[in-house]
Amino acid sequence: MKITKNNFVLILAAAAIALLGIFAYFLNNSGNSFEQEITKLKTQSSSNEIEAIEQDILGTDLSDLDKELSDIEKEIEAAY
Repeated sequence: MKITKNNFVLILAAAAIALLGIFAYFLNNSGNSFEQEITKLKTQSSSNEIEAIEQDILGTDLSDLDKELSDIEKEIEAAY
């Protein structure tokens, strides 16, 4: 099978579209985990008992909070 210039451009365009689709999929899914954590923060217990407060604190995961801030700092630095 001989690949002509038109076929090569068509194959290259299809590959680029596929890569953009994969990138968009992963970008969309990474935001879902952040939104899920925000939802969990909003659904804390209404009890003021010490045990309930401790469970709320232990169930809150803020490990990726600094990652988001570093991304924002990079965007600000790139703008200047």
